[in-house]
Amino acid sequence: MRKKLSLFFDRKYGGKVIFSDQDLDGPIEVIEKKGIRSLHLGSSATQSSLDLKDLDKLVLKSTRAMIKSLIFLEYVKKILIIGLGGGSIVRFIDKFYPDCEIDIVEKRDSVIQTAFEYFHLPERESIRLFPMDAVEYFVCCDQRQYDLIILDIFDQNGMSEDLKNEFFYSQIRKTLTAKGILTVNLWRKPINDFNQIVLKISKSFQKQVVAYPIENVANCIIHAFNESKAEYSIEELVIKADKLQSLMNIGFPGYLEKQEKFQNTFFDKLPEPLKKPYYHPLVR
Repeated sequence: MRKKLSLFFDRKYGGKVIFSDQDLDGPIEVIEKKGIRSLHLGSSATQSSLDLKDLDKLVLKSTRAMIKSLIFLEYVKKILIIGLGGGSIVRFIDKFYPDCEIDIVEKRDSVIQTAFEYFHLPERESIRLFPMDAVEYFVCCDQRQYDLIILDIFDQNGMSEDLKNEFFYSQIRKTLTAKGILTVNLWRKPINDFNQIVLKISKSFQKQVVAYPIENVANCIIHAFNESKAEYSIEELVIKADKLQSLMNIGFPGYLEKQEKFQNTFFDKLPEPLKKPYYHPLVR
């Protein structure tokens, strides 16, 4: 039974618990603090956040980093989002790409209901919801070809076990358009799990991956490119970054600078066989 707390608020994670629920996969909690409403799945880790005064704002660093994969895409007509959370990315895409078709895979009905009730998840014909496990979706459903697939699946224990499934990534790649991109939100802890997942993504995409560790948090964003040996002119990306920045204001120019810096050092710090030679899409 869904439990709404309205008269006497409990406190947790530094804020007020305005909603709590429990399903077979664990707790679901909605916390409010200083005008920010956040989704938690049984731990202090914030899965999604909503600025109640600016519903389309991307509050979390990890969410902003995932959206920056747009800089590599010529166009965005179809997007697949695996792991709904509070629907921050759905709201953002709905605002800036209103003609984009969005498919969402989320196995927990209670998370979907919470996103509608507490996080203003938009409803329109071009947004399709698939209430099922991510691996099941690729096995059982007829998929579109997607320009961008965003993979962001966590539970109360951390990163989903589906992220360790190499077959999962091979199926994902089959549903990308020729120049499509897979963007994955990972935690760098536990390090062995992180290394294992990066390796599986790398093998499925023939090492055509770039990493963007987010400063001061545990998240690391992985971009995997379907196009073989795709190259992106930094000069052209800078122009595009400026245009996207003026529209969205989420730090596109700074992302390019950090991408160059991290890509030259990140994989060298990982154990074999994750070290270079690695694909680097940015060219001058």
